[in-house]
Amino acid sequence: MNRDTEHLYYNTYLVIDAAVKTEPRVWQISKINRSNSKGIAVFTCTQELANQHTLKADYDEDGNVTAWWADWNDNEIAPSSAVSDDTSTPDSVKSVITCSGKPVIKIGGSAKTFTITYYDEEGAELLDHEPGLWEIRIDGKLVSNTIVTYYDLEDPSKLRFKFLGDDSYIGKILLVKNIAADSEASLEVEISAL
Repeated sequence: MNRDTEHLYYNTYLVIDAAVKTEPRVWQISKINRSNSKGIAVFTCTQELANQHTLKADYDEDGNVTAWWADWNDNEIAPSSAVSDDTSTPDSVKSVITCSGKPVIKIGGSAKTFTITYYDEEGAELLDHEPGLWEIRIDGKLVSNTIVTYYDLEDPSKLRFKFLGDDSYIGKILLVKNIAADSEASLEVEISAL
């Protein structure tokens, strides 16, 4: 396993036969066995039909296919922004939001947990830092309780919720923020279908 393969999950689609120029063979991960040996994982895949809505081809200047992307989804999250952004000032407390699994939440799916962690200017974790306030926004507007179900957690550095919106939210970005007196962090989360 490496930084790329550690983010492969169940039901992720892969293009294994990239030499095919018209319609490649697409495989879905149906089982992952992570061994005790560091860096080794065995993926079991089943062959699937290519989904034309999530299959993307890259072409060279002559129109030849150079790469296929099986789980391509045109959404508003740039690949590099799937990490928490800290908007605090330099030489102050830094904060980072992490989430369970990929930064994707499914409409009507299971609840997702978010955690805020604070660091000093040397990068040491601040275990006694007072957690900030959480907020969730879509298109710059605070999310109402009608489309989000919150779960009470005893740890204020964690937020857990389930997204209940309808299909009109697919592809939109849910912005999870934590605002403390000396730091502010946010994480962009893609909303997808179940």
